Amino acid sequence: MSATPILLFLHLLPFQGQGISGEKWRDFINALRHELRHHGLPADDNNPEFIRFHFNRPQTAIGAALDAVSRAKAASAIAANATCPLHIILDYPREDQPGPEILEAGMDGEFLLPEQPYITRALKKEWDRLTAGSGLGDITFEAAGNSLFLIKSTPPGGFRTRPLFNGRPLPLKGEHPPCFYCSSHAHLPGQCPARFLDMRHRGIPHVGYLPPEEIERIFTTLFSDPGKVAALLEPGLDLSRIRKNPELQVACAWFDLNLIHQPRFLRNLVFSIGQKWPAAFLTEGQNMDCQPFNLGIDCLRSGNYQEAGELFTNIINTREKSRQFGANVALAMHSLESGNHKYVLSYLNRARALARSEKEEVYIHLILSRYHYVNDDLWKAEDELGRIKGPGRSHQEVRYASIRIAIKRGFDSNFLSEIRRLALGDRGIFIRALMDPELTPVMGLVDEILAEILSGLKGRALDAVDMSKKELEELPYWLDENEPEWTRNIQLGETINKAFSSGSYFGLIDAESRAGTLLLSCQRIREKKAQQLKESWLTADNVCRSCASFWKDFSYCRLFRRFEERLRRTKAEIRSIGARVEIAIDGVSYRKLYQRMARLTPGLDRLRGDLEKIRTIGNSIDLCRAFARNLLISELLLMGVILLAIPVLAQLDSAGGGVIISALTDPGFQHQALTLAGFVVAPLLALVLTLGRTLRN
Repeated sequence: MSATPILLFLHLLPFQGQGISGEKWRDFINALRHELRHHGLPADDNNPEFIRFHFNRPQTAIGAALDAVSRAKAASAIAANATCPLHIILDYPREDQPGPEILEAGMDGEFLLPEQPYITRALKKEWDRLTAGSGLGDITFEAAGNSLFLIKSTPPGGFRTRPLFNGRPLPLKGEHPPCFYCSSHAHLPGQCPARFLDMRHRGIPHVGYLPPEEIERIFTTLFSDPGKVAALLEPGLDLSRIRKNPELQVACAWFDLNLIHQPRFLRNLVFSIGQKWPAAFLTEGQNMDCQPFNLGIDCLRSGNYQEAGELFTNIINTREKSRQFGANVALAMHSLESGNHKYVLSYLNRARALARSEKEEVYIHLILSRYHYVNDDLWKAEDELGRIKGPGRSHQEVRYASIRIAIKRGFDSNFLSEIRRLALGDRGIFIRALMDPELTPVMGLVDEILAEILSGLKGRALDAVDMSKKELEELPYWLDENEPEWTRNIQLGETINKAFSSGSYFGLIDAESRAGTLLLSCQRIREKKAQQLKESWLTADNVCRSCASFWKDFSYCRLFRRFEERLRRTKAEIRSIGARVEIAIDGVSYRKLYQRMARLTPGLDRLRGDLEKIRTIGNSIDLCRAFARNLLISELLLMGVILLAIPVLAQLDSAGGGVIISALTDPGFQHQALTLAGFVVAPLLALVLTLGRTLRN
């Protein structure tokens, strides 16, 4: 399907038209064609009874047709309330030919109302899809015969749309040929304010943060009187003024449209270190190794042509090959500004022969193409771009120059899809296409593409901002206000809202991008907090399992019934939390679980502390029982030893005079011996046995 699938078919009735308007009819038709060329692509025909144009969207085609009729009446001095005999029909053909409904209507259109839009059945079937998101009012269709439908909008005039940017044609007004440096017709290259700018004076990065309506207002104010632009851009312009002054931003952005054709870019390219084309735009890391060239550019910018010419000529005569390329291009600019146009092409051709690096080859072909373009030699301009080799053809400056040539030649609808691709690939191209006067011949189509891109961006940014707001609404559930991530994400949310509220193209891009960053940040926070909650639960569960395992084998549970009840409640709470932790949770659920874990943790700590006390008490009881058992055994053992020792000692003492027997039968001795055995020896022995067994266990 074509990039412009909607066919606007105007069926003219010349006989009736001349009868009503006389000689004004021809002027009306010419004005009508001229007006439609601003909004659509003309079909390749020249039929006096038919006018055919291609459009992207049906609502744009209807609005353009109605507006073109009104303007053509004014241009041809026909009364605004007069009805011109023409039929407006829209089709959605499968090929580049009108459908049978249009041909039948063209042969017999008496049943059609003049100056009223009709659509074919094929277009009616696709209407909802083709107009989705366009914000049209209520649309009604009335069958009109021959498979045509009269289309009406509520409120009336709902198809008439305001262009996105009306100011493009203003710089084209003037008595001079287009300026090589900026395309303005208000001055010659020698008076172009672009000469006062350097690579630091960039406007597009600032203008992108202004709403399109504000850009248009400032642009219209500035270029309604070209002297205002020249008054703003005086030599030595301070960068801080650009940051603070929207008028300066728009003025600098205007000259950024043709940046590569200006002396400031030539100097940057010559002194840039890299050899590839993107290096020519870098302002850092310059190798200022040729002061005469630098001084020559300053002389050229200040209008000191004699000294500039001498400096550039000396560079060429000294055979300093590394700077001869730049010197020849500079002499071509010198010839342009000083009025010696016959030498321009000669110097540029010399520079082309000297080009060695990719940046030099791309640049010289772009400059030569620009020279032929402003002189309306479009075949040569296109040929120069075609000579760019390899990857150089894919650079956006080359592709954009091709678009300008295609538009100026007046055919090739491929430029529409190319503008879309470039604008989507580089946000600076959007601002460039918005302000570029070279796109005036098709500004309706370009505005439609840009409006579609802007509308899509607004929709995506709005969705992203809404999602980020929802994330921020949930953020208090996941974070406490004293956490660093809280402050960082809240500030990012405020930045997103501010960028979106600006309504600017760059602001919407930033809002969408930063909202994505915020969403990722909140997602990481959720994952992190959920993992921390799960780890806390696992720790609590392990503690509880350890307590339960100990309690299961503990011998004195009956002594600690309160502890057992607390352990049971804790196990139930941990089990309840665990059932929710294992599934995906939202912010409210997380906060509830977090609070439950926070309440559970002190109780778990007390449970663990009490367990250690109970363990100590249990161990103490075990030790006491073991000691008592060992003490009893020791005493019995000692008593047995004593009872066995008495007969033995008595037998041994029978030969020694009975001294031992008399001692053993002494009550005092017996008392002391029993006391020593029962209260000293037996306890010591029991203690040794208890400690020995405890150490072995």
